[in-house]
Amino acid sequence: MTRDEADVFFEELRKESGSIYVTDYVAELAHRLGDPQNRLKVIHIAGTNGKGSVGTFICDILAMSGYKVGRFSSPAVFDRNETIQKICRVNYKLHIENISDETYADGITAIENICQSMVKDGLKHPTPFEMETVLAYSTFLKWNVDIAVIEAGMGGRFDATNIIDKPVLSVLTNIGSDHMDVLGDSLTKIAEHKAGIIKPGAPAVSALQVPEVKRVLSDTAKSCGSHISYVVKKEITDVSYTMDGTDFTYRGTSRHIKLKGTYQVMNACLALEAVSLLQEQGFARIREEGIDQGLETAQWHGRFEIIGHDPAVIVDGAHNPPGIKVLIESLKKYFPDEKFTIVIGAFKDKDYATNVKLLLPFARKFYTITAPGPRGLNSGIFKNIIEKLAGGKIPVENADNVSKAKEAIEYNKDQGPVLVCGSLSFLKDLYDNVLFIHD
Repeated sequence: MTRDEADVFFEELRKESGSIYVTDYVAELAHRLGDPQNRLKVIHIAGTNGKGSVGTFICDILAMSGYKVGRFSSPAVFDRNETIQKICRVNYKLHIENISDETYADGITAIENICQSMVKDGLKHPTPFEMETVLAYSTFLKWNVDIAVIEAGMGGRFDATNIIDKPVLSVLTNIGSDHMDVLGDSLTKIAEHKAGIIKPGAPAVSALQVPEVKRVLSDTAKSCGSHISYVVKKEITDVSYTMDGTDFTYRGTSRHIKLKGTYQVMNACLALEAVSLLQEQGFARIREEGIDQGLETAQWHGRFEIIGHDPAVIVDGAHNPPGIKVLIESLKKYFPDEKFTIVIGAFKDKDYATNVKLLLPFARKFYTITAPGPRGLNSGIFKNIIEKLAGGKIPVENADNVSKAKEAIEYNKDQGPVLVCGSLSFLKDLYDNVLFIHD
């Protein structure tokens, strides 16, 4: 099949298979392909928020240190092939290459043949995400990467990516409330799922966690013969936030990152702890120069990214209460005492009501848009929900999409900074149309 045909095939398969929260079938699929995941050096990342940023820091540090890195992350935002990437240093600059349409299509065609053999043997057909996960592992093996950085899709214990016998390192980002319909209705239950990536004999490292989450992670590591360490808060000092990036000191060494947002310091420190553990395991090419270059090179769109000025336009893909809370911390740090015109969309399966409640004190007006795809909450319905939550005290307008929101903001001459948030799903529309950018 071609790449376009693979997209159509996956769309039909999603309707038929839904989601499967066990690893039995993806493990069998990988096994029939020779278990490529166990022939790679793998860094496995799970958590509620920050996986993408932490993964970016780690990948860029490794690449700028001279390693060839494979990266698997989801969902795709700007390019359908960006979920599977090869990252390396070329002429002392970072080079990122997405999997090609041809390689993707050929790989999925071969994997589908194996899936059909599984069905003939009475097993369930793997889901699209399971197939793409196995494609990533097999592609990284063909690319002969030095190390693969794998981001869990949801949860950890039963996530399709969690078929690795022994990762080089397990990394846990901030764990909070999300996907509660699947992962459980408490932080303890959610943490138990995320902790499933911790494996016997493999070190683990975590961001700062609330006590009940830390207890689950530490108990899991102890029970399975792993050792987990944590970012040390008191070692984070001299933090300075500017529009040019963030300066901070961790464990006595000064660092600089271009990424803005108060939460990026924790993400960077977690990446620093991760590469320190890699150094202990023999990754000798990692040196201070590569660490600094990787941190400064790191770019991750849609995470407290300021894409316009006069008025300021902030884009943040925060889509759950923990993400909205740290977004608000950044808003207060960079734009103290400001109220925002908020362009917001949401998926129906997210806790969008809590997100809105958290944002209400910082809103001068809302424009609702419909997030793309069948999961997208209709903007008209969302408008009515926000109006009820705001008690009629904040104006809400149904804009339907980003383009119409821009037109409405400019027509109504709404003043003050603009915040676009609620989902990563409409970022491509935002950037493709160069919306709001006034530089």
